[in-house]
Amino acid sequence: MVKERHRVVVAGVGGSGVVWVGTLIARAGLRQYEHATRLPNYTSSMRGGPCECMVILSKDPIPSPLVFRGDALLILNNLQLKPFKERVLPGGVIILESTGLKTKIEREDVRLLQVPALEIAASMGNPLLANMILLGAYVQITGVFPPEFIERELEDRFGIVETGVRASAKEAMLAHNVDAFRQGLELARTPKD
Repeated sequence: MVKERHRVVVAGVGGSGVVWVGTLIARAGLRQYEHATRLPNYTSSMRGGPCECMVILSKDPIPSPLVFRGDALLILNNLQLKPFKERVLPGGVIILESTGLKTKIEREDVRLLQVPALEIAASMGNPLLANMILLGAYVQITGVFPPEFIERELEDRFGIVETGVRASAKEAMLAHNVDAFRQGLELARTPKD
């Protein structure tokens, strides 16, 4: 059953795919919800600086794109746990990149899924795939929309012919991203605490 509204905050640092993940959620969400907003927020030093992307999916018009506290919080860089941990409502879910995590979460009113996405992505041969692993975990644990919606968005993105990128390279990028996304889905199905 589709909820009337779903709000998520994606947090991390510039260059880790925060805006890309927020864009995928918003675009995939439009396959099920009538309205979607995506509002990125980052510092002037985009690479390496803290950033977030607020996404709202709704059956009704959205009066403001701001998300102060969402139903879900997706943290792509665990250094952002402390500044963002209160940005999820009680009863919500936090999906957290946990590779090298030294901080403990101090909230007991939310569901927490820790995923060593960076470690898994590195073992897959590309640390940049960590964001897709975390996105898969988010889609699985929230059930916000079917996983196929993200896979269709990835196919649309990598199916477009762009100057300087060979078709075979795009097919390989698509395959790696889909594989990483599916790894995240599986990890959220069978969480290891």
